[in-house]
Amino acid sequence: MGILSLGTLIAEIINFLVLLVLLRYLAYRPLAQMLEGRRRRISEAIAAADADREAAERMRQEYEAALVEGRREAQAAMERAEKMAQGRAQEILAEARAEAERLVRQAREDIGRERASAIRNMERQVAELSILVAARILGREIDESGHRQLIQDFVREATEVH
Repeated sequence: MGILSLGTLIAEIINFLVLLVLLRYLAYRPLAQMLEGRRRRISEAIAAADADREAAERMRQEYEAALVEGRREAQAAMERAEKMAQGRAQEILAEARAEAERLVRQAREDIGRERASAIRNMERQVAELSILVAARILGREIDESGHRQLIQDFVREATEVH
């Protein structure tokens, strides 16, 4: 045994080549197909993950845009409401001022009428008292026309003083 014979060597080479061909068809091709399938699934998973990431990024951008738009609309609504409130406040103030002016004007008119009425009453009372005093001083009764004349003279003199 020590040395290999040429026949044994050729048989070993043929056995090796047959084993190589059998392994190639029975093990290597299915293994290569399995590895290719796995590579393909991994590539598809990576592509799907990239697509999902891009879709998520688009959704995030859309969400941020919608959020910005929502904030802008809310700000605009708040500004409109504030302007409406300010406008209404100005209207209320204008109405209150107009009502106050109307009340002051009416009070002045009422005061003027009351004053004129009080002055007429005082003039009449003073005139009547003056005539009574004059009649007592003169010791006689003054007739109606004299009475009117004295009242008119007194009123004219009283108004000239004021």
